[in-house]
Amino acid sequence: LCVSPPQDQIILARKWILKYCFPKIPITITLREWDDWADERNSKIEEWQKLVTYFSKFDQYIFIVIRDYYKLYDNSDPLQGQNIIYCNEAALSNSFRASLYQEATLNLFVSNGSATYAVANKNVRYIFFSICSNGRGATKSDLRESLRLYYNDSFQGSSEFQKVVWQRDFFD
Repeated sequence: LCVSPPQDQIILARKWILKYCFPKIPITITLREWDDWADERNSKIEEWQKLVTYFSKFDQYIFIVIRDYYKLYDNSDPLQGQNIIYCNEAALSNSFRASLYQEATLNLFVSNGSATYAVANKNVRYIFFSICSNGRGATKSDLRESLRLYYNDSFQGSSEFQKVVWQRDFFD
């Protein structure tokens, strides 16, 4: 747990949250939307929409959606609601993304490379879904061998606010 974003990017992330989210509680949702391979690892958009819709009755939360890099400027936004804001800047700048993860109250995502910015930073609170699949590099044995991550465990060094949920990202 050694990733620490640059201080100037942390300041920008704080300003972004103050401008677009405050006084609501910021929660990121990082979507995985691959077309080409390993689509079984993609985010379950309809399940995330159920979550967003459910929390729309609580006016204190806002969901910051970070889309997959290659989907940033597609014509339609996959998640809809008054409690949704898109942050394309985070998909375009790794240091800003790492800072946004650190400054948000909670970060939600499925298995994707950018999740490393959250996993490797002791100051980031996250729930990581769908880490295991039949896709390339994501079987139980792959995760055990490459990351020393055992079924139903979280990453070594994780705090109580950093959780790996091995099940798929279903609303219930």
